[in-house]
Amino acid sequence: MKQRIWIVIGSVVLALIVLVLVIMKPWQGGTKGELERIEGVQQVTLVKGGYQVKLALDLSPEVCGAAYDQIQSIIVDQPMLSSRAAHIMQGPLATEIQKPLPGVDPGRLSGGLAAVALQVSGIDSGSIDRNGLDVELNDSTDALAWTLRVAEDAESAGIGETTPISVGSPDAHYSLDAGSSEHRKLLNDISFAIRSHGTITSIGLSGNGPAVELTASAQVTDQQSAQALIAALNQELAGQDADHTLELTFPNELQLTGLDDPQAALELADAIQATNGLSVSEAATDMSWFSVVADDADTLDGFAGYSSGWPIGPETQLAIDPSSQSKTGGASGTLEELPSRIQIFQQFWRAGFPEMSISDGRENDNTNLTFYLTDVGNHDFTDATAQQQIIGLIRAQTWAGLAGIEINAASEASLLTFTSTQDGKADVSSWPMTHGDHKDAEWGHSFVDAWDATATG
Repeated sequence: MKQRIWIVIGSVVLALIVLVLVIMKPWQGGTKGELERIEGVQQVTLVKGGYQVKLALDLSPEVCGAAYDQIQSIIVDQPMLSSRAAHIMQGPLATEIQKPLPGVDPGRLSGGLAAVALQVSGIDSGSIDRNGLDVELNDSTDALAWTLRVAEDAESAGIGETTPISVGSPDAHYSLDAGSSEHRKLLNDISFAIRSHGTITSIGLSGNGPAVELTASAQVTDQQSAQALIAALNQELAGQDADHTLELTFPNELQLTGLDDPQAALELADAIQATNGLSVSEAATDMSWFSVVADDADTLDGFAGYSSGWPIGPETQLAIDPSSQSKTGGASGTLEELPSRIQIFQQFWRAGFPEMSISDGRENDNTNLTFYLTDVGNHDFTDATAQQQIIGLIRAQTWAGLAGIEINAASEASLLTFTSTQDGKADVSSWPMTHGDHKDAEWGHSFVDAWDATATG
């Protein structure tokens, strides 16, 4: 009896397998046939995980756009369990279309723009997706001329004004809405203004009308060229209400950000750099913030004295970074706040923790100061010895009210956050806060226990 039951079950399973194979085989064959019948498709090859679809290079924008639309529609309409991707090869362009997850809008591919771009020589590689066309040009192609030509052809072909194109090259990068005459004119005028006084690194345009936003970066040789370039851009952008971003890089690697007259910012940068061992890496033209790099902890001795003569306002924020671990440690604040914070940072730096940073407190936890350490490979913050060193250094400082203490142990993919008075226990109400599994934060509990063991208040 049991043997007969197993025979019946086996027969049913076998029948189901055969049924699935029968259903899937025509579907796959049918899909391949559907793809082959699309105008502009030259060849369809079944490859691992999908279909390789070769499109002709000489398609009109209308035919090319329709081809991409139809390919996408076929792939999207496949049954989920048997779905395959389409790998579209069109000259130097390689685009992949996959069936999206349920409820996800696949967007529309800009096949028409691809056709327009392929008619202008110079593309080394690229692809299209719901965000537009993204190409890399070869070394011998003038990226600006190519971008302007494609943008003009796209407008003539009736490509939508909000179809983005991103153009990269060994020398510069450009991005804009290909079908927008406004973007094309602005790109032409802005590039001329920058080239008249510097060297273009990148220009990006987004939005329309008064809301057009500019993001640009360029290289300049001196203060005069920077001032002339900023003045020229402000003239081109007159009447625009949107925020604009400009980054200028000088030969000494100083990066200047903003569209205000840079004279005051450059004078302050010169004053800071007149101090041996200090250099300015970044500065805002509106004097709101500066990033200063110190060669070593000793350079910061006497900061209050030598900084008193700097032409700086009371609201300007300075970030003092260690050259050994730039961007990962240091002290920040106004000129009034910095002397005491720098003294604290010097103690950590000299003790071997240049990755420690000290900055303002946060309103959401009522702290007046923030101590932050992040793992950059110098120490294992989950190790008891390193924890005792950190606790000793923080406890040795003086502050009023609450301070925030944040320890980022990258090796454990977790962040310990707590607040404490100078001599009190840890308030961990905002923790655990982890980037991974909560079990990764076990080291944090041992840190808090060690912190509380040193409390005297």
